[in-house]
Amino acid sequence: MKILALETSGSVCSVALETPTFFGEYTVDGNNLHDEMLAELVSRISDDSKTDISDLDAIALSAGPGSFTGLRIGAALCKGLCFGGFPKFIAVPTLKAYAYIAINHAKDLNINQIFTYLPSQKEYIFHQKYDLDLNPLGEIEIDEILNLDELAKDCYVSSNKVNKITAKTILELAKVDYCKNEFEDVETFEPAYIQEFKPNTSPKKQLVI
Repeated sequence: MKILALETSGSVCSVALETPTFFGEYTVDGNNLHDEMLAELVSRISDDSKTDISDLDAIALSAGPGSFTGLRIGAALCKGLCFGGFPKFIAVPTLKAYAYIAINHAKDLNINQIFTYLPSQKEYIFHQKYDLDLNPLGEIEIDEILNLDELAKDCYVSSNKVNKITAKTILELAKVDYCKNEFEDVETFEPAYIQEFKPNTSPKKQLVI
């Protein structure tokens, strides 16, 4: 299979490409780089691998939650590249990617659940738990960061405070989805944007996407 993967959900702007004869990953990390760098990195890795976009089997994107601007830019590029339904499109949940990079660490510590989180608005985080088979244990939720210790109790914690994912992580998960024929309609796809959130008095706040 030939798959191009993109990671734009945070400060990292990253692309990775794998074909039967090539693997490469180009990554830059810094604020407000996606608009300037993403298309350039895609063009560069396509040229270096001698792979046209039309030759790809699929394009995968870190689908959020995360930075509104980064997710918007990544989604817009995928919609352009996958126009007409080919290459196929794969959306990889960002928090699932954070769970994926933590599996071996959790196993080493004999911990059966992974608590993933990313910063939302000031003093808030959005979070989700996964088991070691990457099955989500509930929906994405929003809580105050001061509740982090209680929310993550008895779990292995994975977030961008510890490690940042890159396009290679998205690519590894996309290969699994590709083999399962789990694709999305790129024309109707919308990333897991964080919409306007107004805290209330309930102990847990459901994420609106």
